[in-house]
Amino acid sequence: IYNKWLFSGPLPAPVFVTATHQAFCFLGALMAAAFAPESWYKRTPLEGSAMWSKLMIIPFGFCLNIGLNNISLLFCTLALNQLIRSFSPVAVAIASYFIEGR
Repeated sequence: IYNKWLFSGPLPAPVFVTATHQAFCFLGALMAAAFAPESWYKRTPLEGSAMWSKLMIIPFGFCLNIGLNNISLLFCTLALNQLIRSFSPVAVAIASYFIEGR
């Protein structure tokens, strides 16, 4: 409800809000990774372009999902928005099938 009010009134720029939110999430995760003790997390090396391309699909899809959802709040009711978003697990399963082949 807050996003519907925000995008319909004082700040009709959903992509800007989403980009700002993602930038601060990235900075917070970067600080957590930089200051976390070595015993908490051991990074797995990424080898090969196939591994990188599969990994980059995740943030691209995540940002696309959030950005399009915020834009959709300008044009439809919250109830319809939630109905469409409930289809998200099915879309993820279909995409997973085509990307991973299982």
